[in-house]
Amino acid sequence: MSILKRLHLITTNQDTTFEEKVTALLTLGLDVFELDIAIVSEIQADVYTVRHVITPDNSLLVGTDFELANTYCWHTLQADSALSFHHAGTSEIATHPCYANFGLESYIGAPIIVDGKRYGTVNFSASSAKAQAFSQEHLDYVSLLGQWIGVEISRQKALKKIQHRSQALAAMSRLADIGSWEVDFKKNKVYWSQQTRLIHGVDDNFTPTLDNAISFYKPGVHQGNIKQAIDDAITSKTKWDIESIIIDANGNEKWVASHGQGEYENGECVRVFGAIQDIDEQVKMRIALEQKREEAEQLLKTRSEFIAKISHELRTPLNGLVGMLQACRKETDIKEIKSNLSVAVNSADMLITLINDVLDFSKLNSNNLKLDNTAFDLHQLVEQVVGLYSPACREKGLAINFHIHKQGTNWLYSDPTRVKQIIANLVSNAIKFTPTGSIDIYADVLGSETSPVLQLSVSDTGIGIAKTNQVHLFQPFSQGDASVSRHFGGTGLGLSIVFELCNLLQGEVQVESELGKGSTFIVTFPIEFADEANDVQEQKTEEQHISLSECKILLVDDNQINVLVMEKLLNQFGATHIDKVYNGEQAVKSCQDKTFDIVFMDCVMPIMDGFEATRSIRRLAKDKRQGPHIIALTANTSESDKAACYEAGMNNFLSKPIQLDALRGALEPFTQ
Repeated sequence: MSILKRLHLITTNQDTTFEEKVTALLTLGLDVFELDIAIVSEIQADVYTVRHVITPDNSLLVGTDFELANTYCWHTLQADSALSFHHAGTSEIATHPCYANFGLESYIGAPIIVDGKRYGTVNFSASSAKAQAFSQEHLDYVSLLGQWIGVEISRQKALKKIQHRSQALAAMSRLADIGSWEVDFKKNKVYWSQQTRLIHGVDDNFTPTLDNAISFYKPGVHQGNIKQAIDDAITSKTKWDIESIIIDANGNEKWVASHGQGEYENGECVRVFGAIQDIDEQVKMRIALEQKREEAEQLLKTRSEFIAKISHELRTPLNGLVGMLQACRKETDIKEIKSNLSVAVNSADMLITLINDVLDFSKLNSNNLKLDNTAFDLHQLVEQVVGLYSPACREKGLAINFHIHKQGTNWLYSDPTRVKQIIANLVSNAIKFTPTGSIDIYADVLGSETSPVLQLSVSDTGIGIAKTNQVHLFQPFSQGDASVSRHFGGTGLGLSIVFELCNLLQGEVQVESELGKGSTFIVTFPIEFADEANDVQEQKTEEQHISLSECKILLVDDNQINVLVMEKLLNQFGATHIDKVYNGEQAVKSCQDKTFDIVFMDCVMPIMDGFEATRSIRRLAKDKRQGPHIIALTANTSESDKAACYEAGMNNFLSKPIQLDALRGALEPFTQ
């Protein structure tokens, strides 16, 4: 039998393993070459490792390593082809370490290439020399052995990868709840896996058909898509991968991913098969995330517009404030100086109002604004708003009127600051958008004695609001129409704050408007009646006089301008004994050295902040009532900030910028 015939029989035998085939091939090579040792090696870097081996005495073991340079295979790899020596002792490799160490006289070997890369060698050798040199046929045969072994190793690696992937796919299918299905047109039969039945909500007794399988898909677009996908697979050999909604046997809608393709014989579709996966949670999460992403993008856009708008709005009062103060520098006319200062003060008030709007909106938006309910006189509260905005109305030639329907009493119980803020924001908005005519404020208590509801409305004869824009009115930073925003300016926060305050008061706000015919904003929220005698202290009829001429005062602030401002304000109350320090550590030392009646304490300072300084000062006195009256000065105005001040031992709280009236209120314990 020829060598090639024997080689063919070995390599095509389906009943033997790869290991058995390699052993048979090495045995055949030993017979053909008349040698003693056969090796298949794997070579990595400079290490030669025995992977398959046959020796007469089994002295060489699989896994044995040699230095590549100490083997004849080094020459084979250098030649990059089959190589042989029939009598090494008389050849150029007589000094080679392999000859010196092992005395191998004869050798024939060839490289093994796997996936285009060097893997190792197949080689045969013996300690006895051959009488004649190896023939070309021998070299061709050993090359053929190397090629077959290389191809088979590559195939084995590919099979392992496929097995690994198959195992991974099976595990993933179980984890991902993927079911398989098949429609066999030859047998007119539909097969569903167990997981497919679970997805459709049917039991093992259900017999699927092509028609009832399609009927699970939601009628309309989803059912139409799956029908079209199957038709395309049958007629045009098109695969499909679509997401659809099915209605399972229990009536539940769920998203599924359907994958399918056809199998064809002689151009005819004989089978359609594929997979179905329950992706309901993933799709719903994706839709939710997409909505969140769109909301986030809109929020970023809105915030960017807000920053630009705030930047623009800040410049107007800042321009008035800085400009008028600069104009006072070289002005000598007292009248002009007073006029300039009046404009500067008004600009500062505008600036504070703008900042307060932003802070209020931030607090409302983060649920940090809390109600401070107390009794108040509704008539007096509305009168205060009218008095506040009467100058602005006179300047524009507008009439401002208020109408209160009395039901039993004017005294109500709620948060008067927030009620006043709602009315003020609505009136301010009305004035801005009313070029001529009037502003009318209406207040009425509706409902029963036990469940009263306060209804406030502000009507104007202004430009009105188109129906299409009314839906956007209460969104932050929006004024309904971009052209309105450009023409009238403003941040668009006023109505948004009204909306949020109404929610806080468990009420609602509505708008009635017609373009060119004015607008009416109506606010309603639950209220309680209050007894003036029990719930409200008698109002002061005269402003109390405050004199600080005898008070010893300590000003603590790391900003010298803030210290100067406070000093000037305190001078208006006759303060002359004022010490100044610029951090909390200095404040504590001053209180150790001297006795003070009042300490104005900044909260945020280097070295030691105002909170720690206050605690240290309180520890000095050991009795809070015996220590100085400590008033916090801070730019932080949240309820938690105020609570932190009181917790540290401060007596009162003033937010920057300091208003004269607020300072007067904080100094009430020192009235004379």
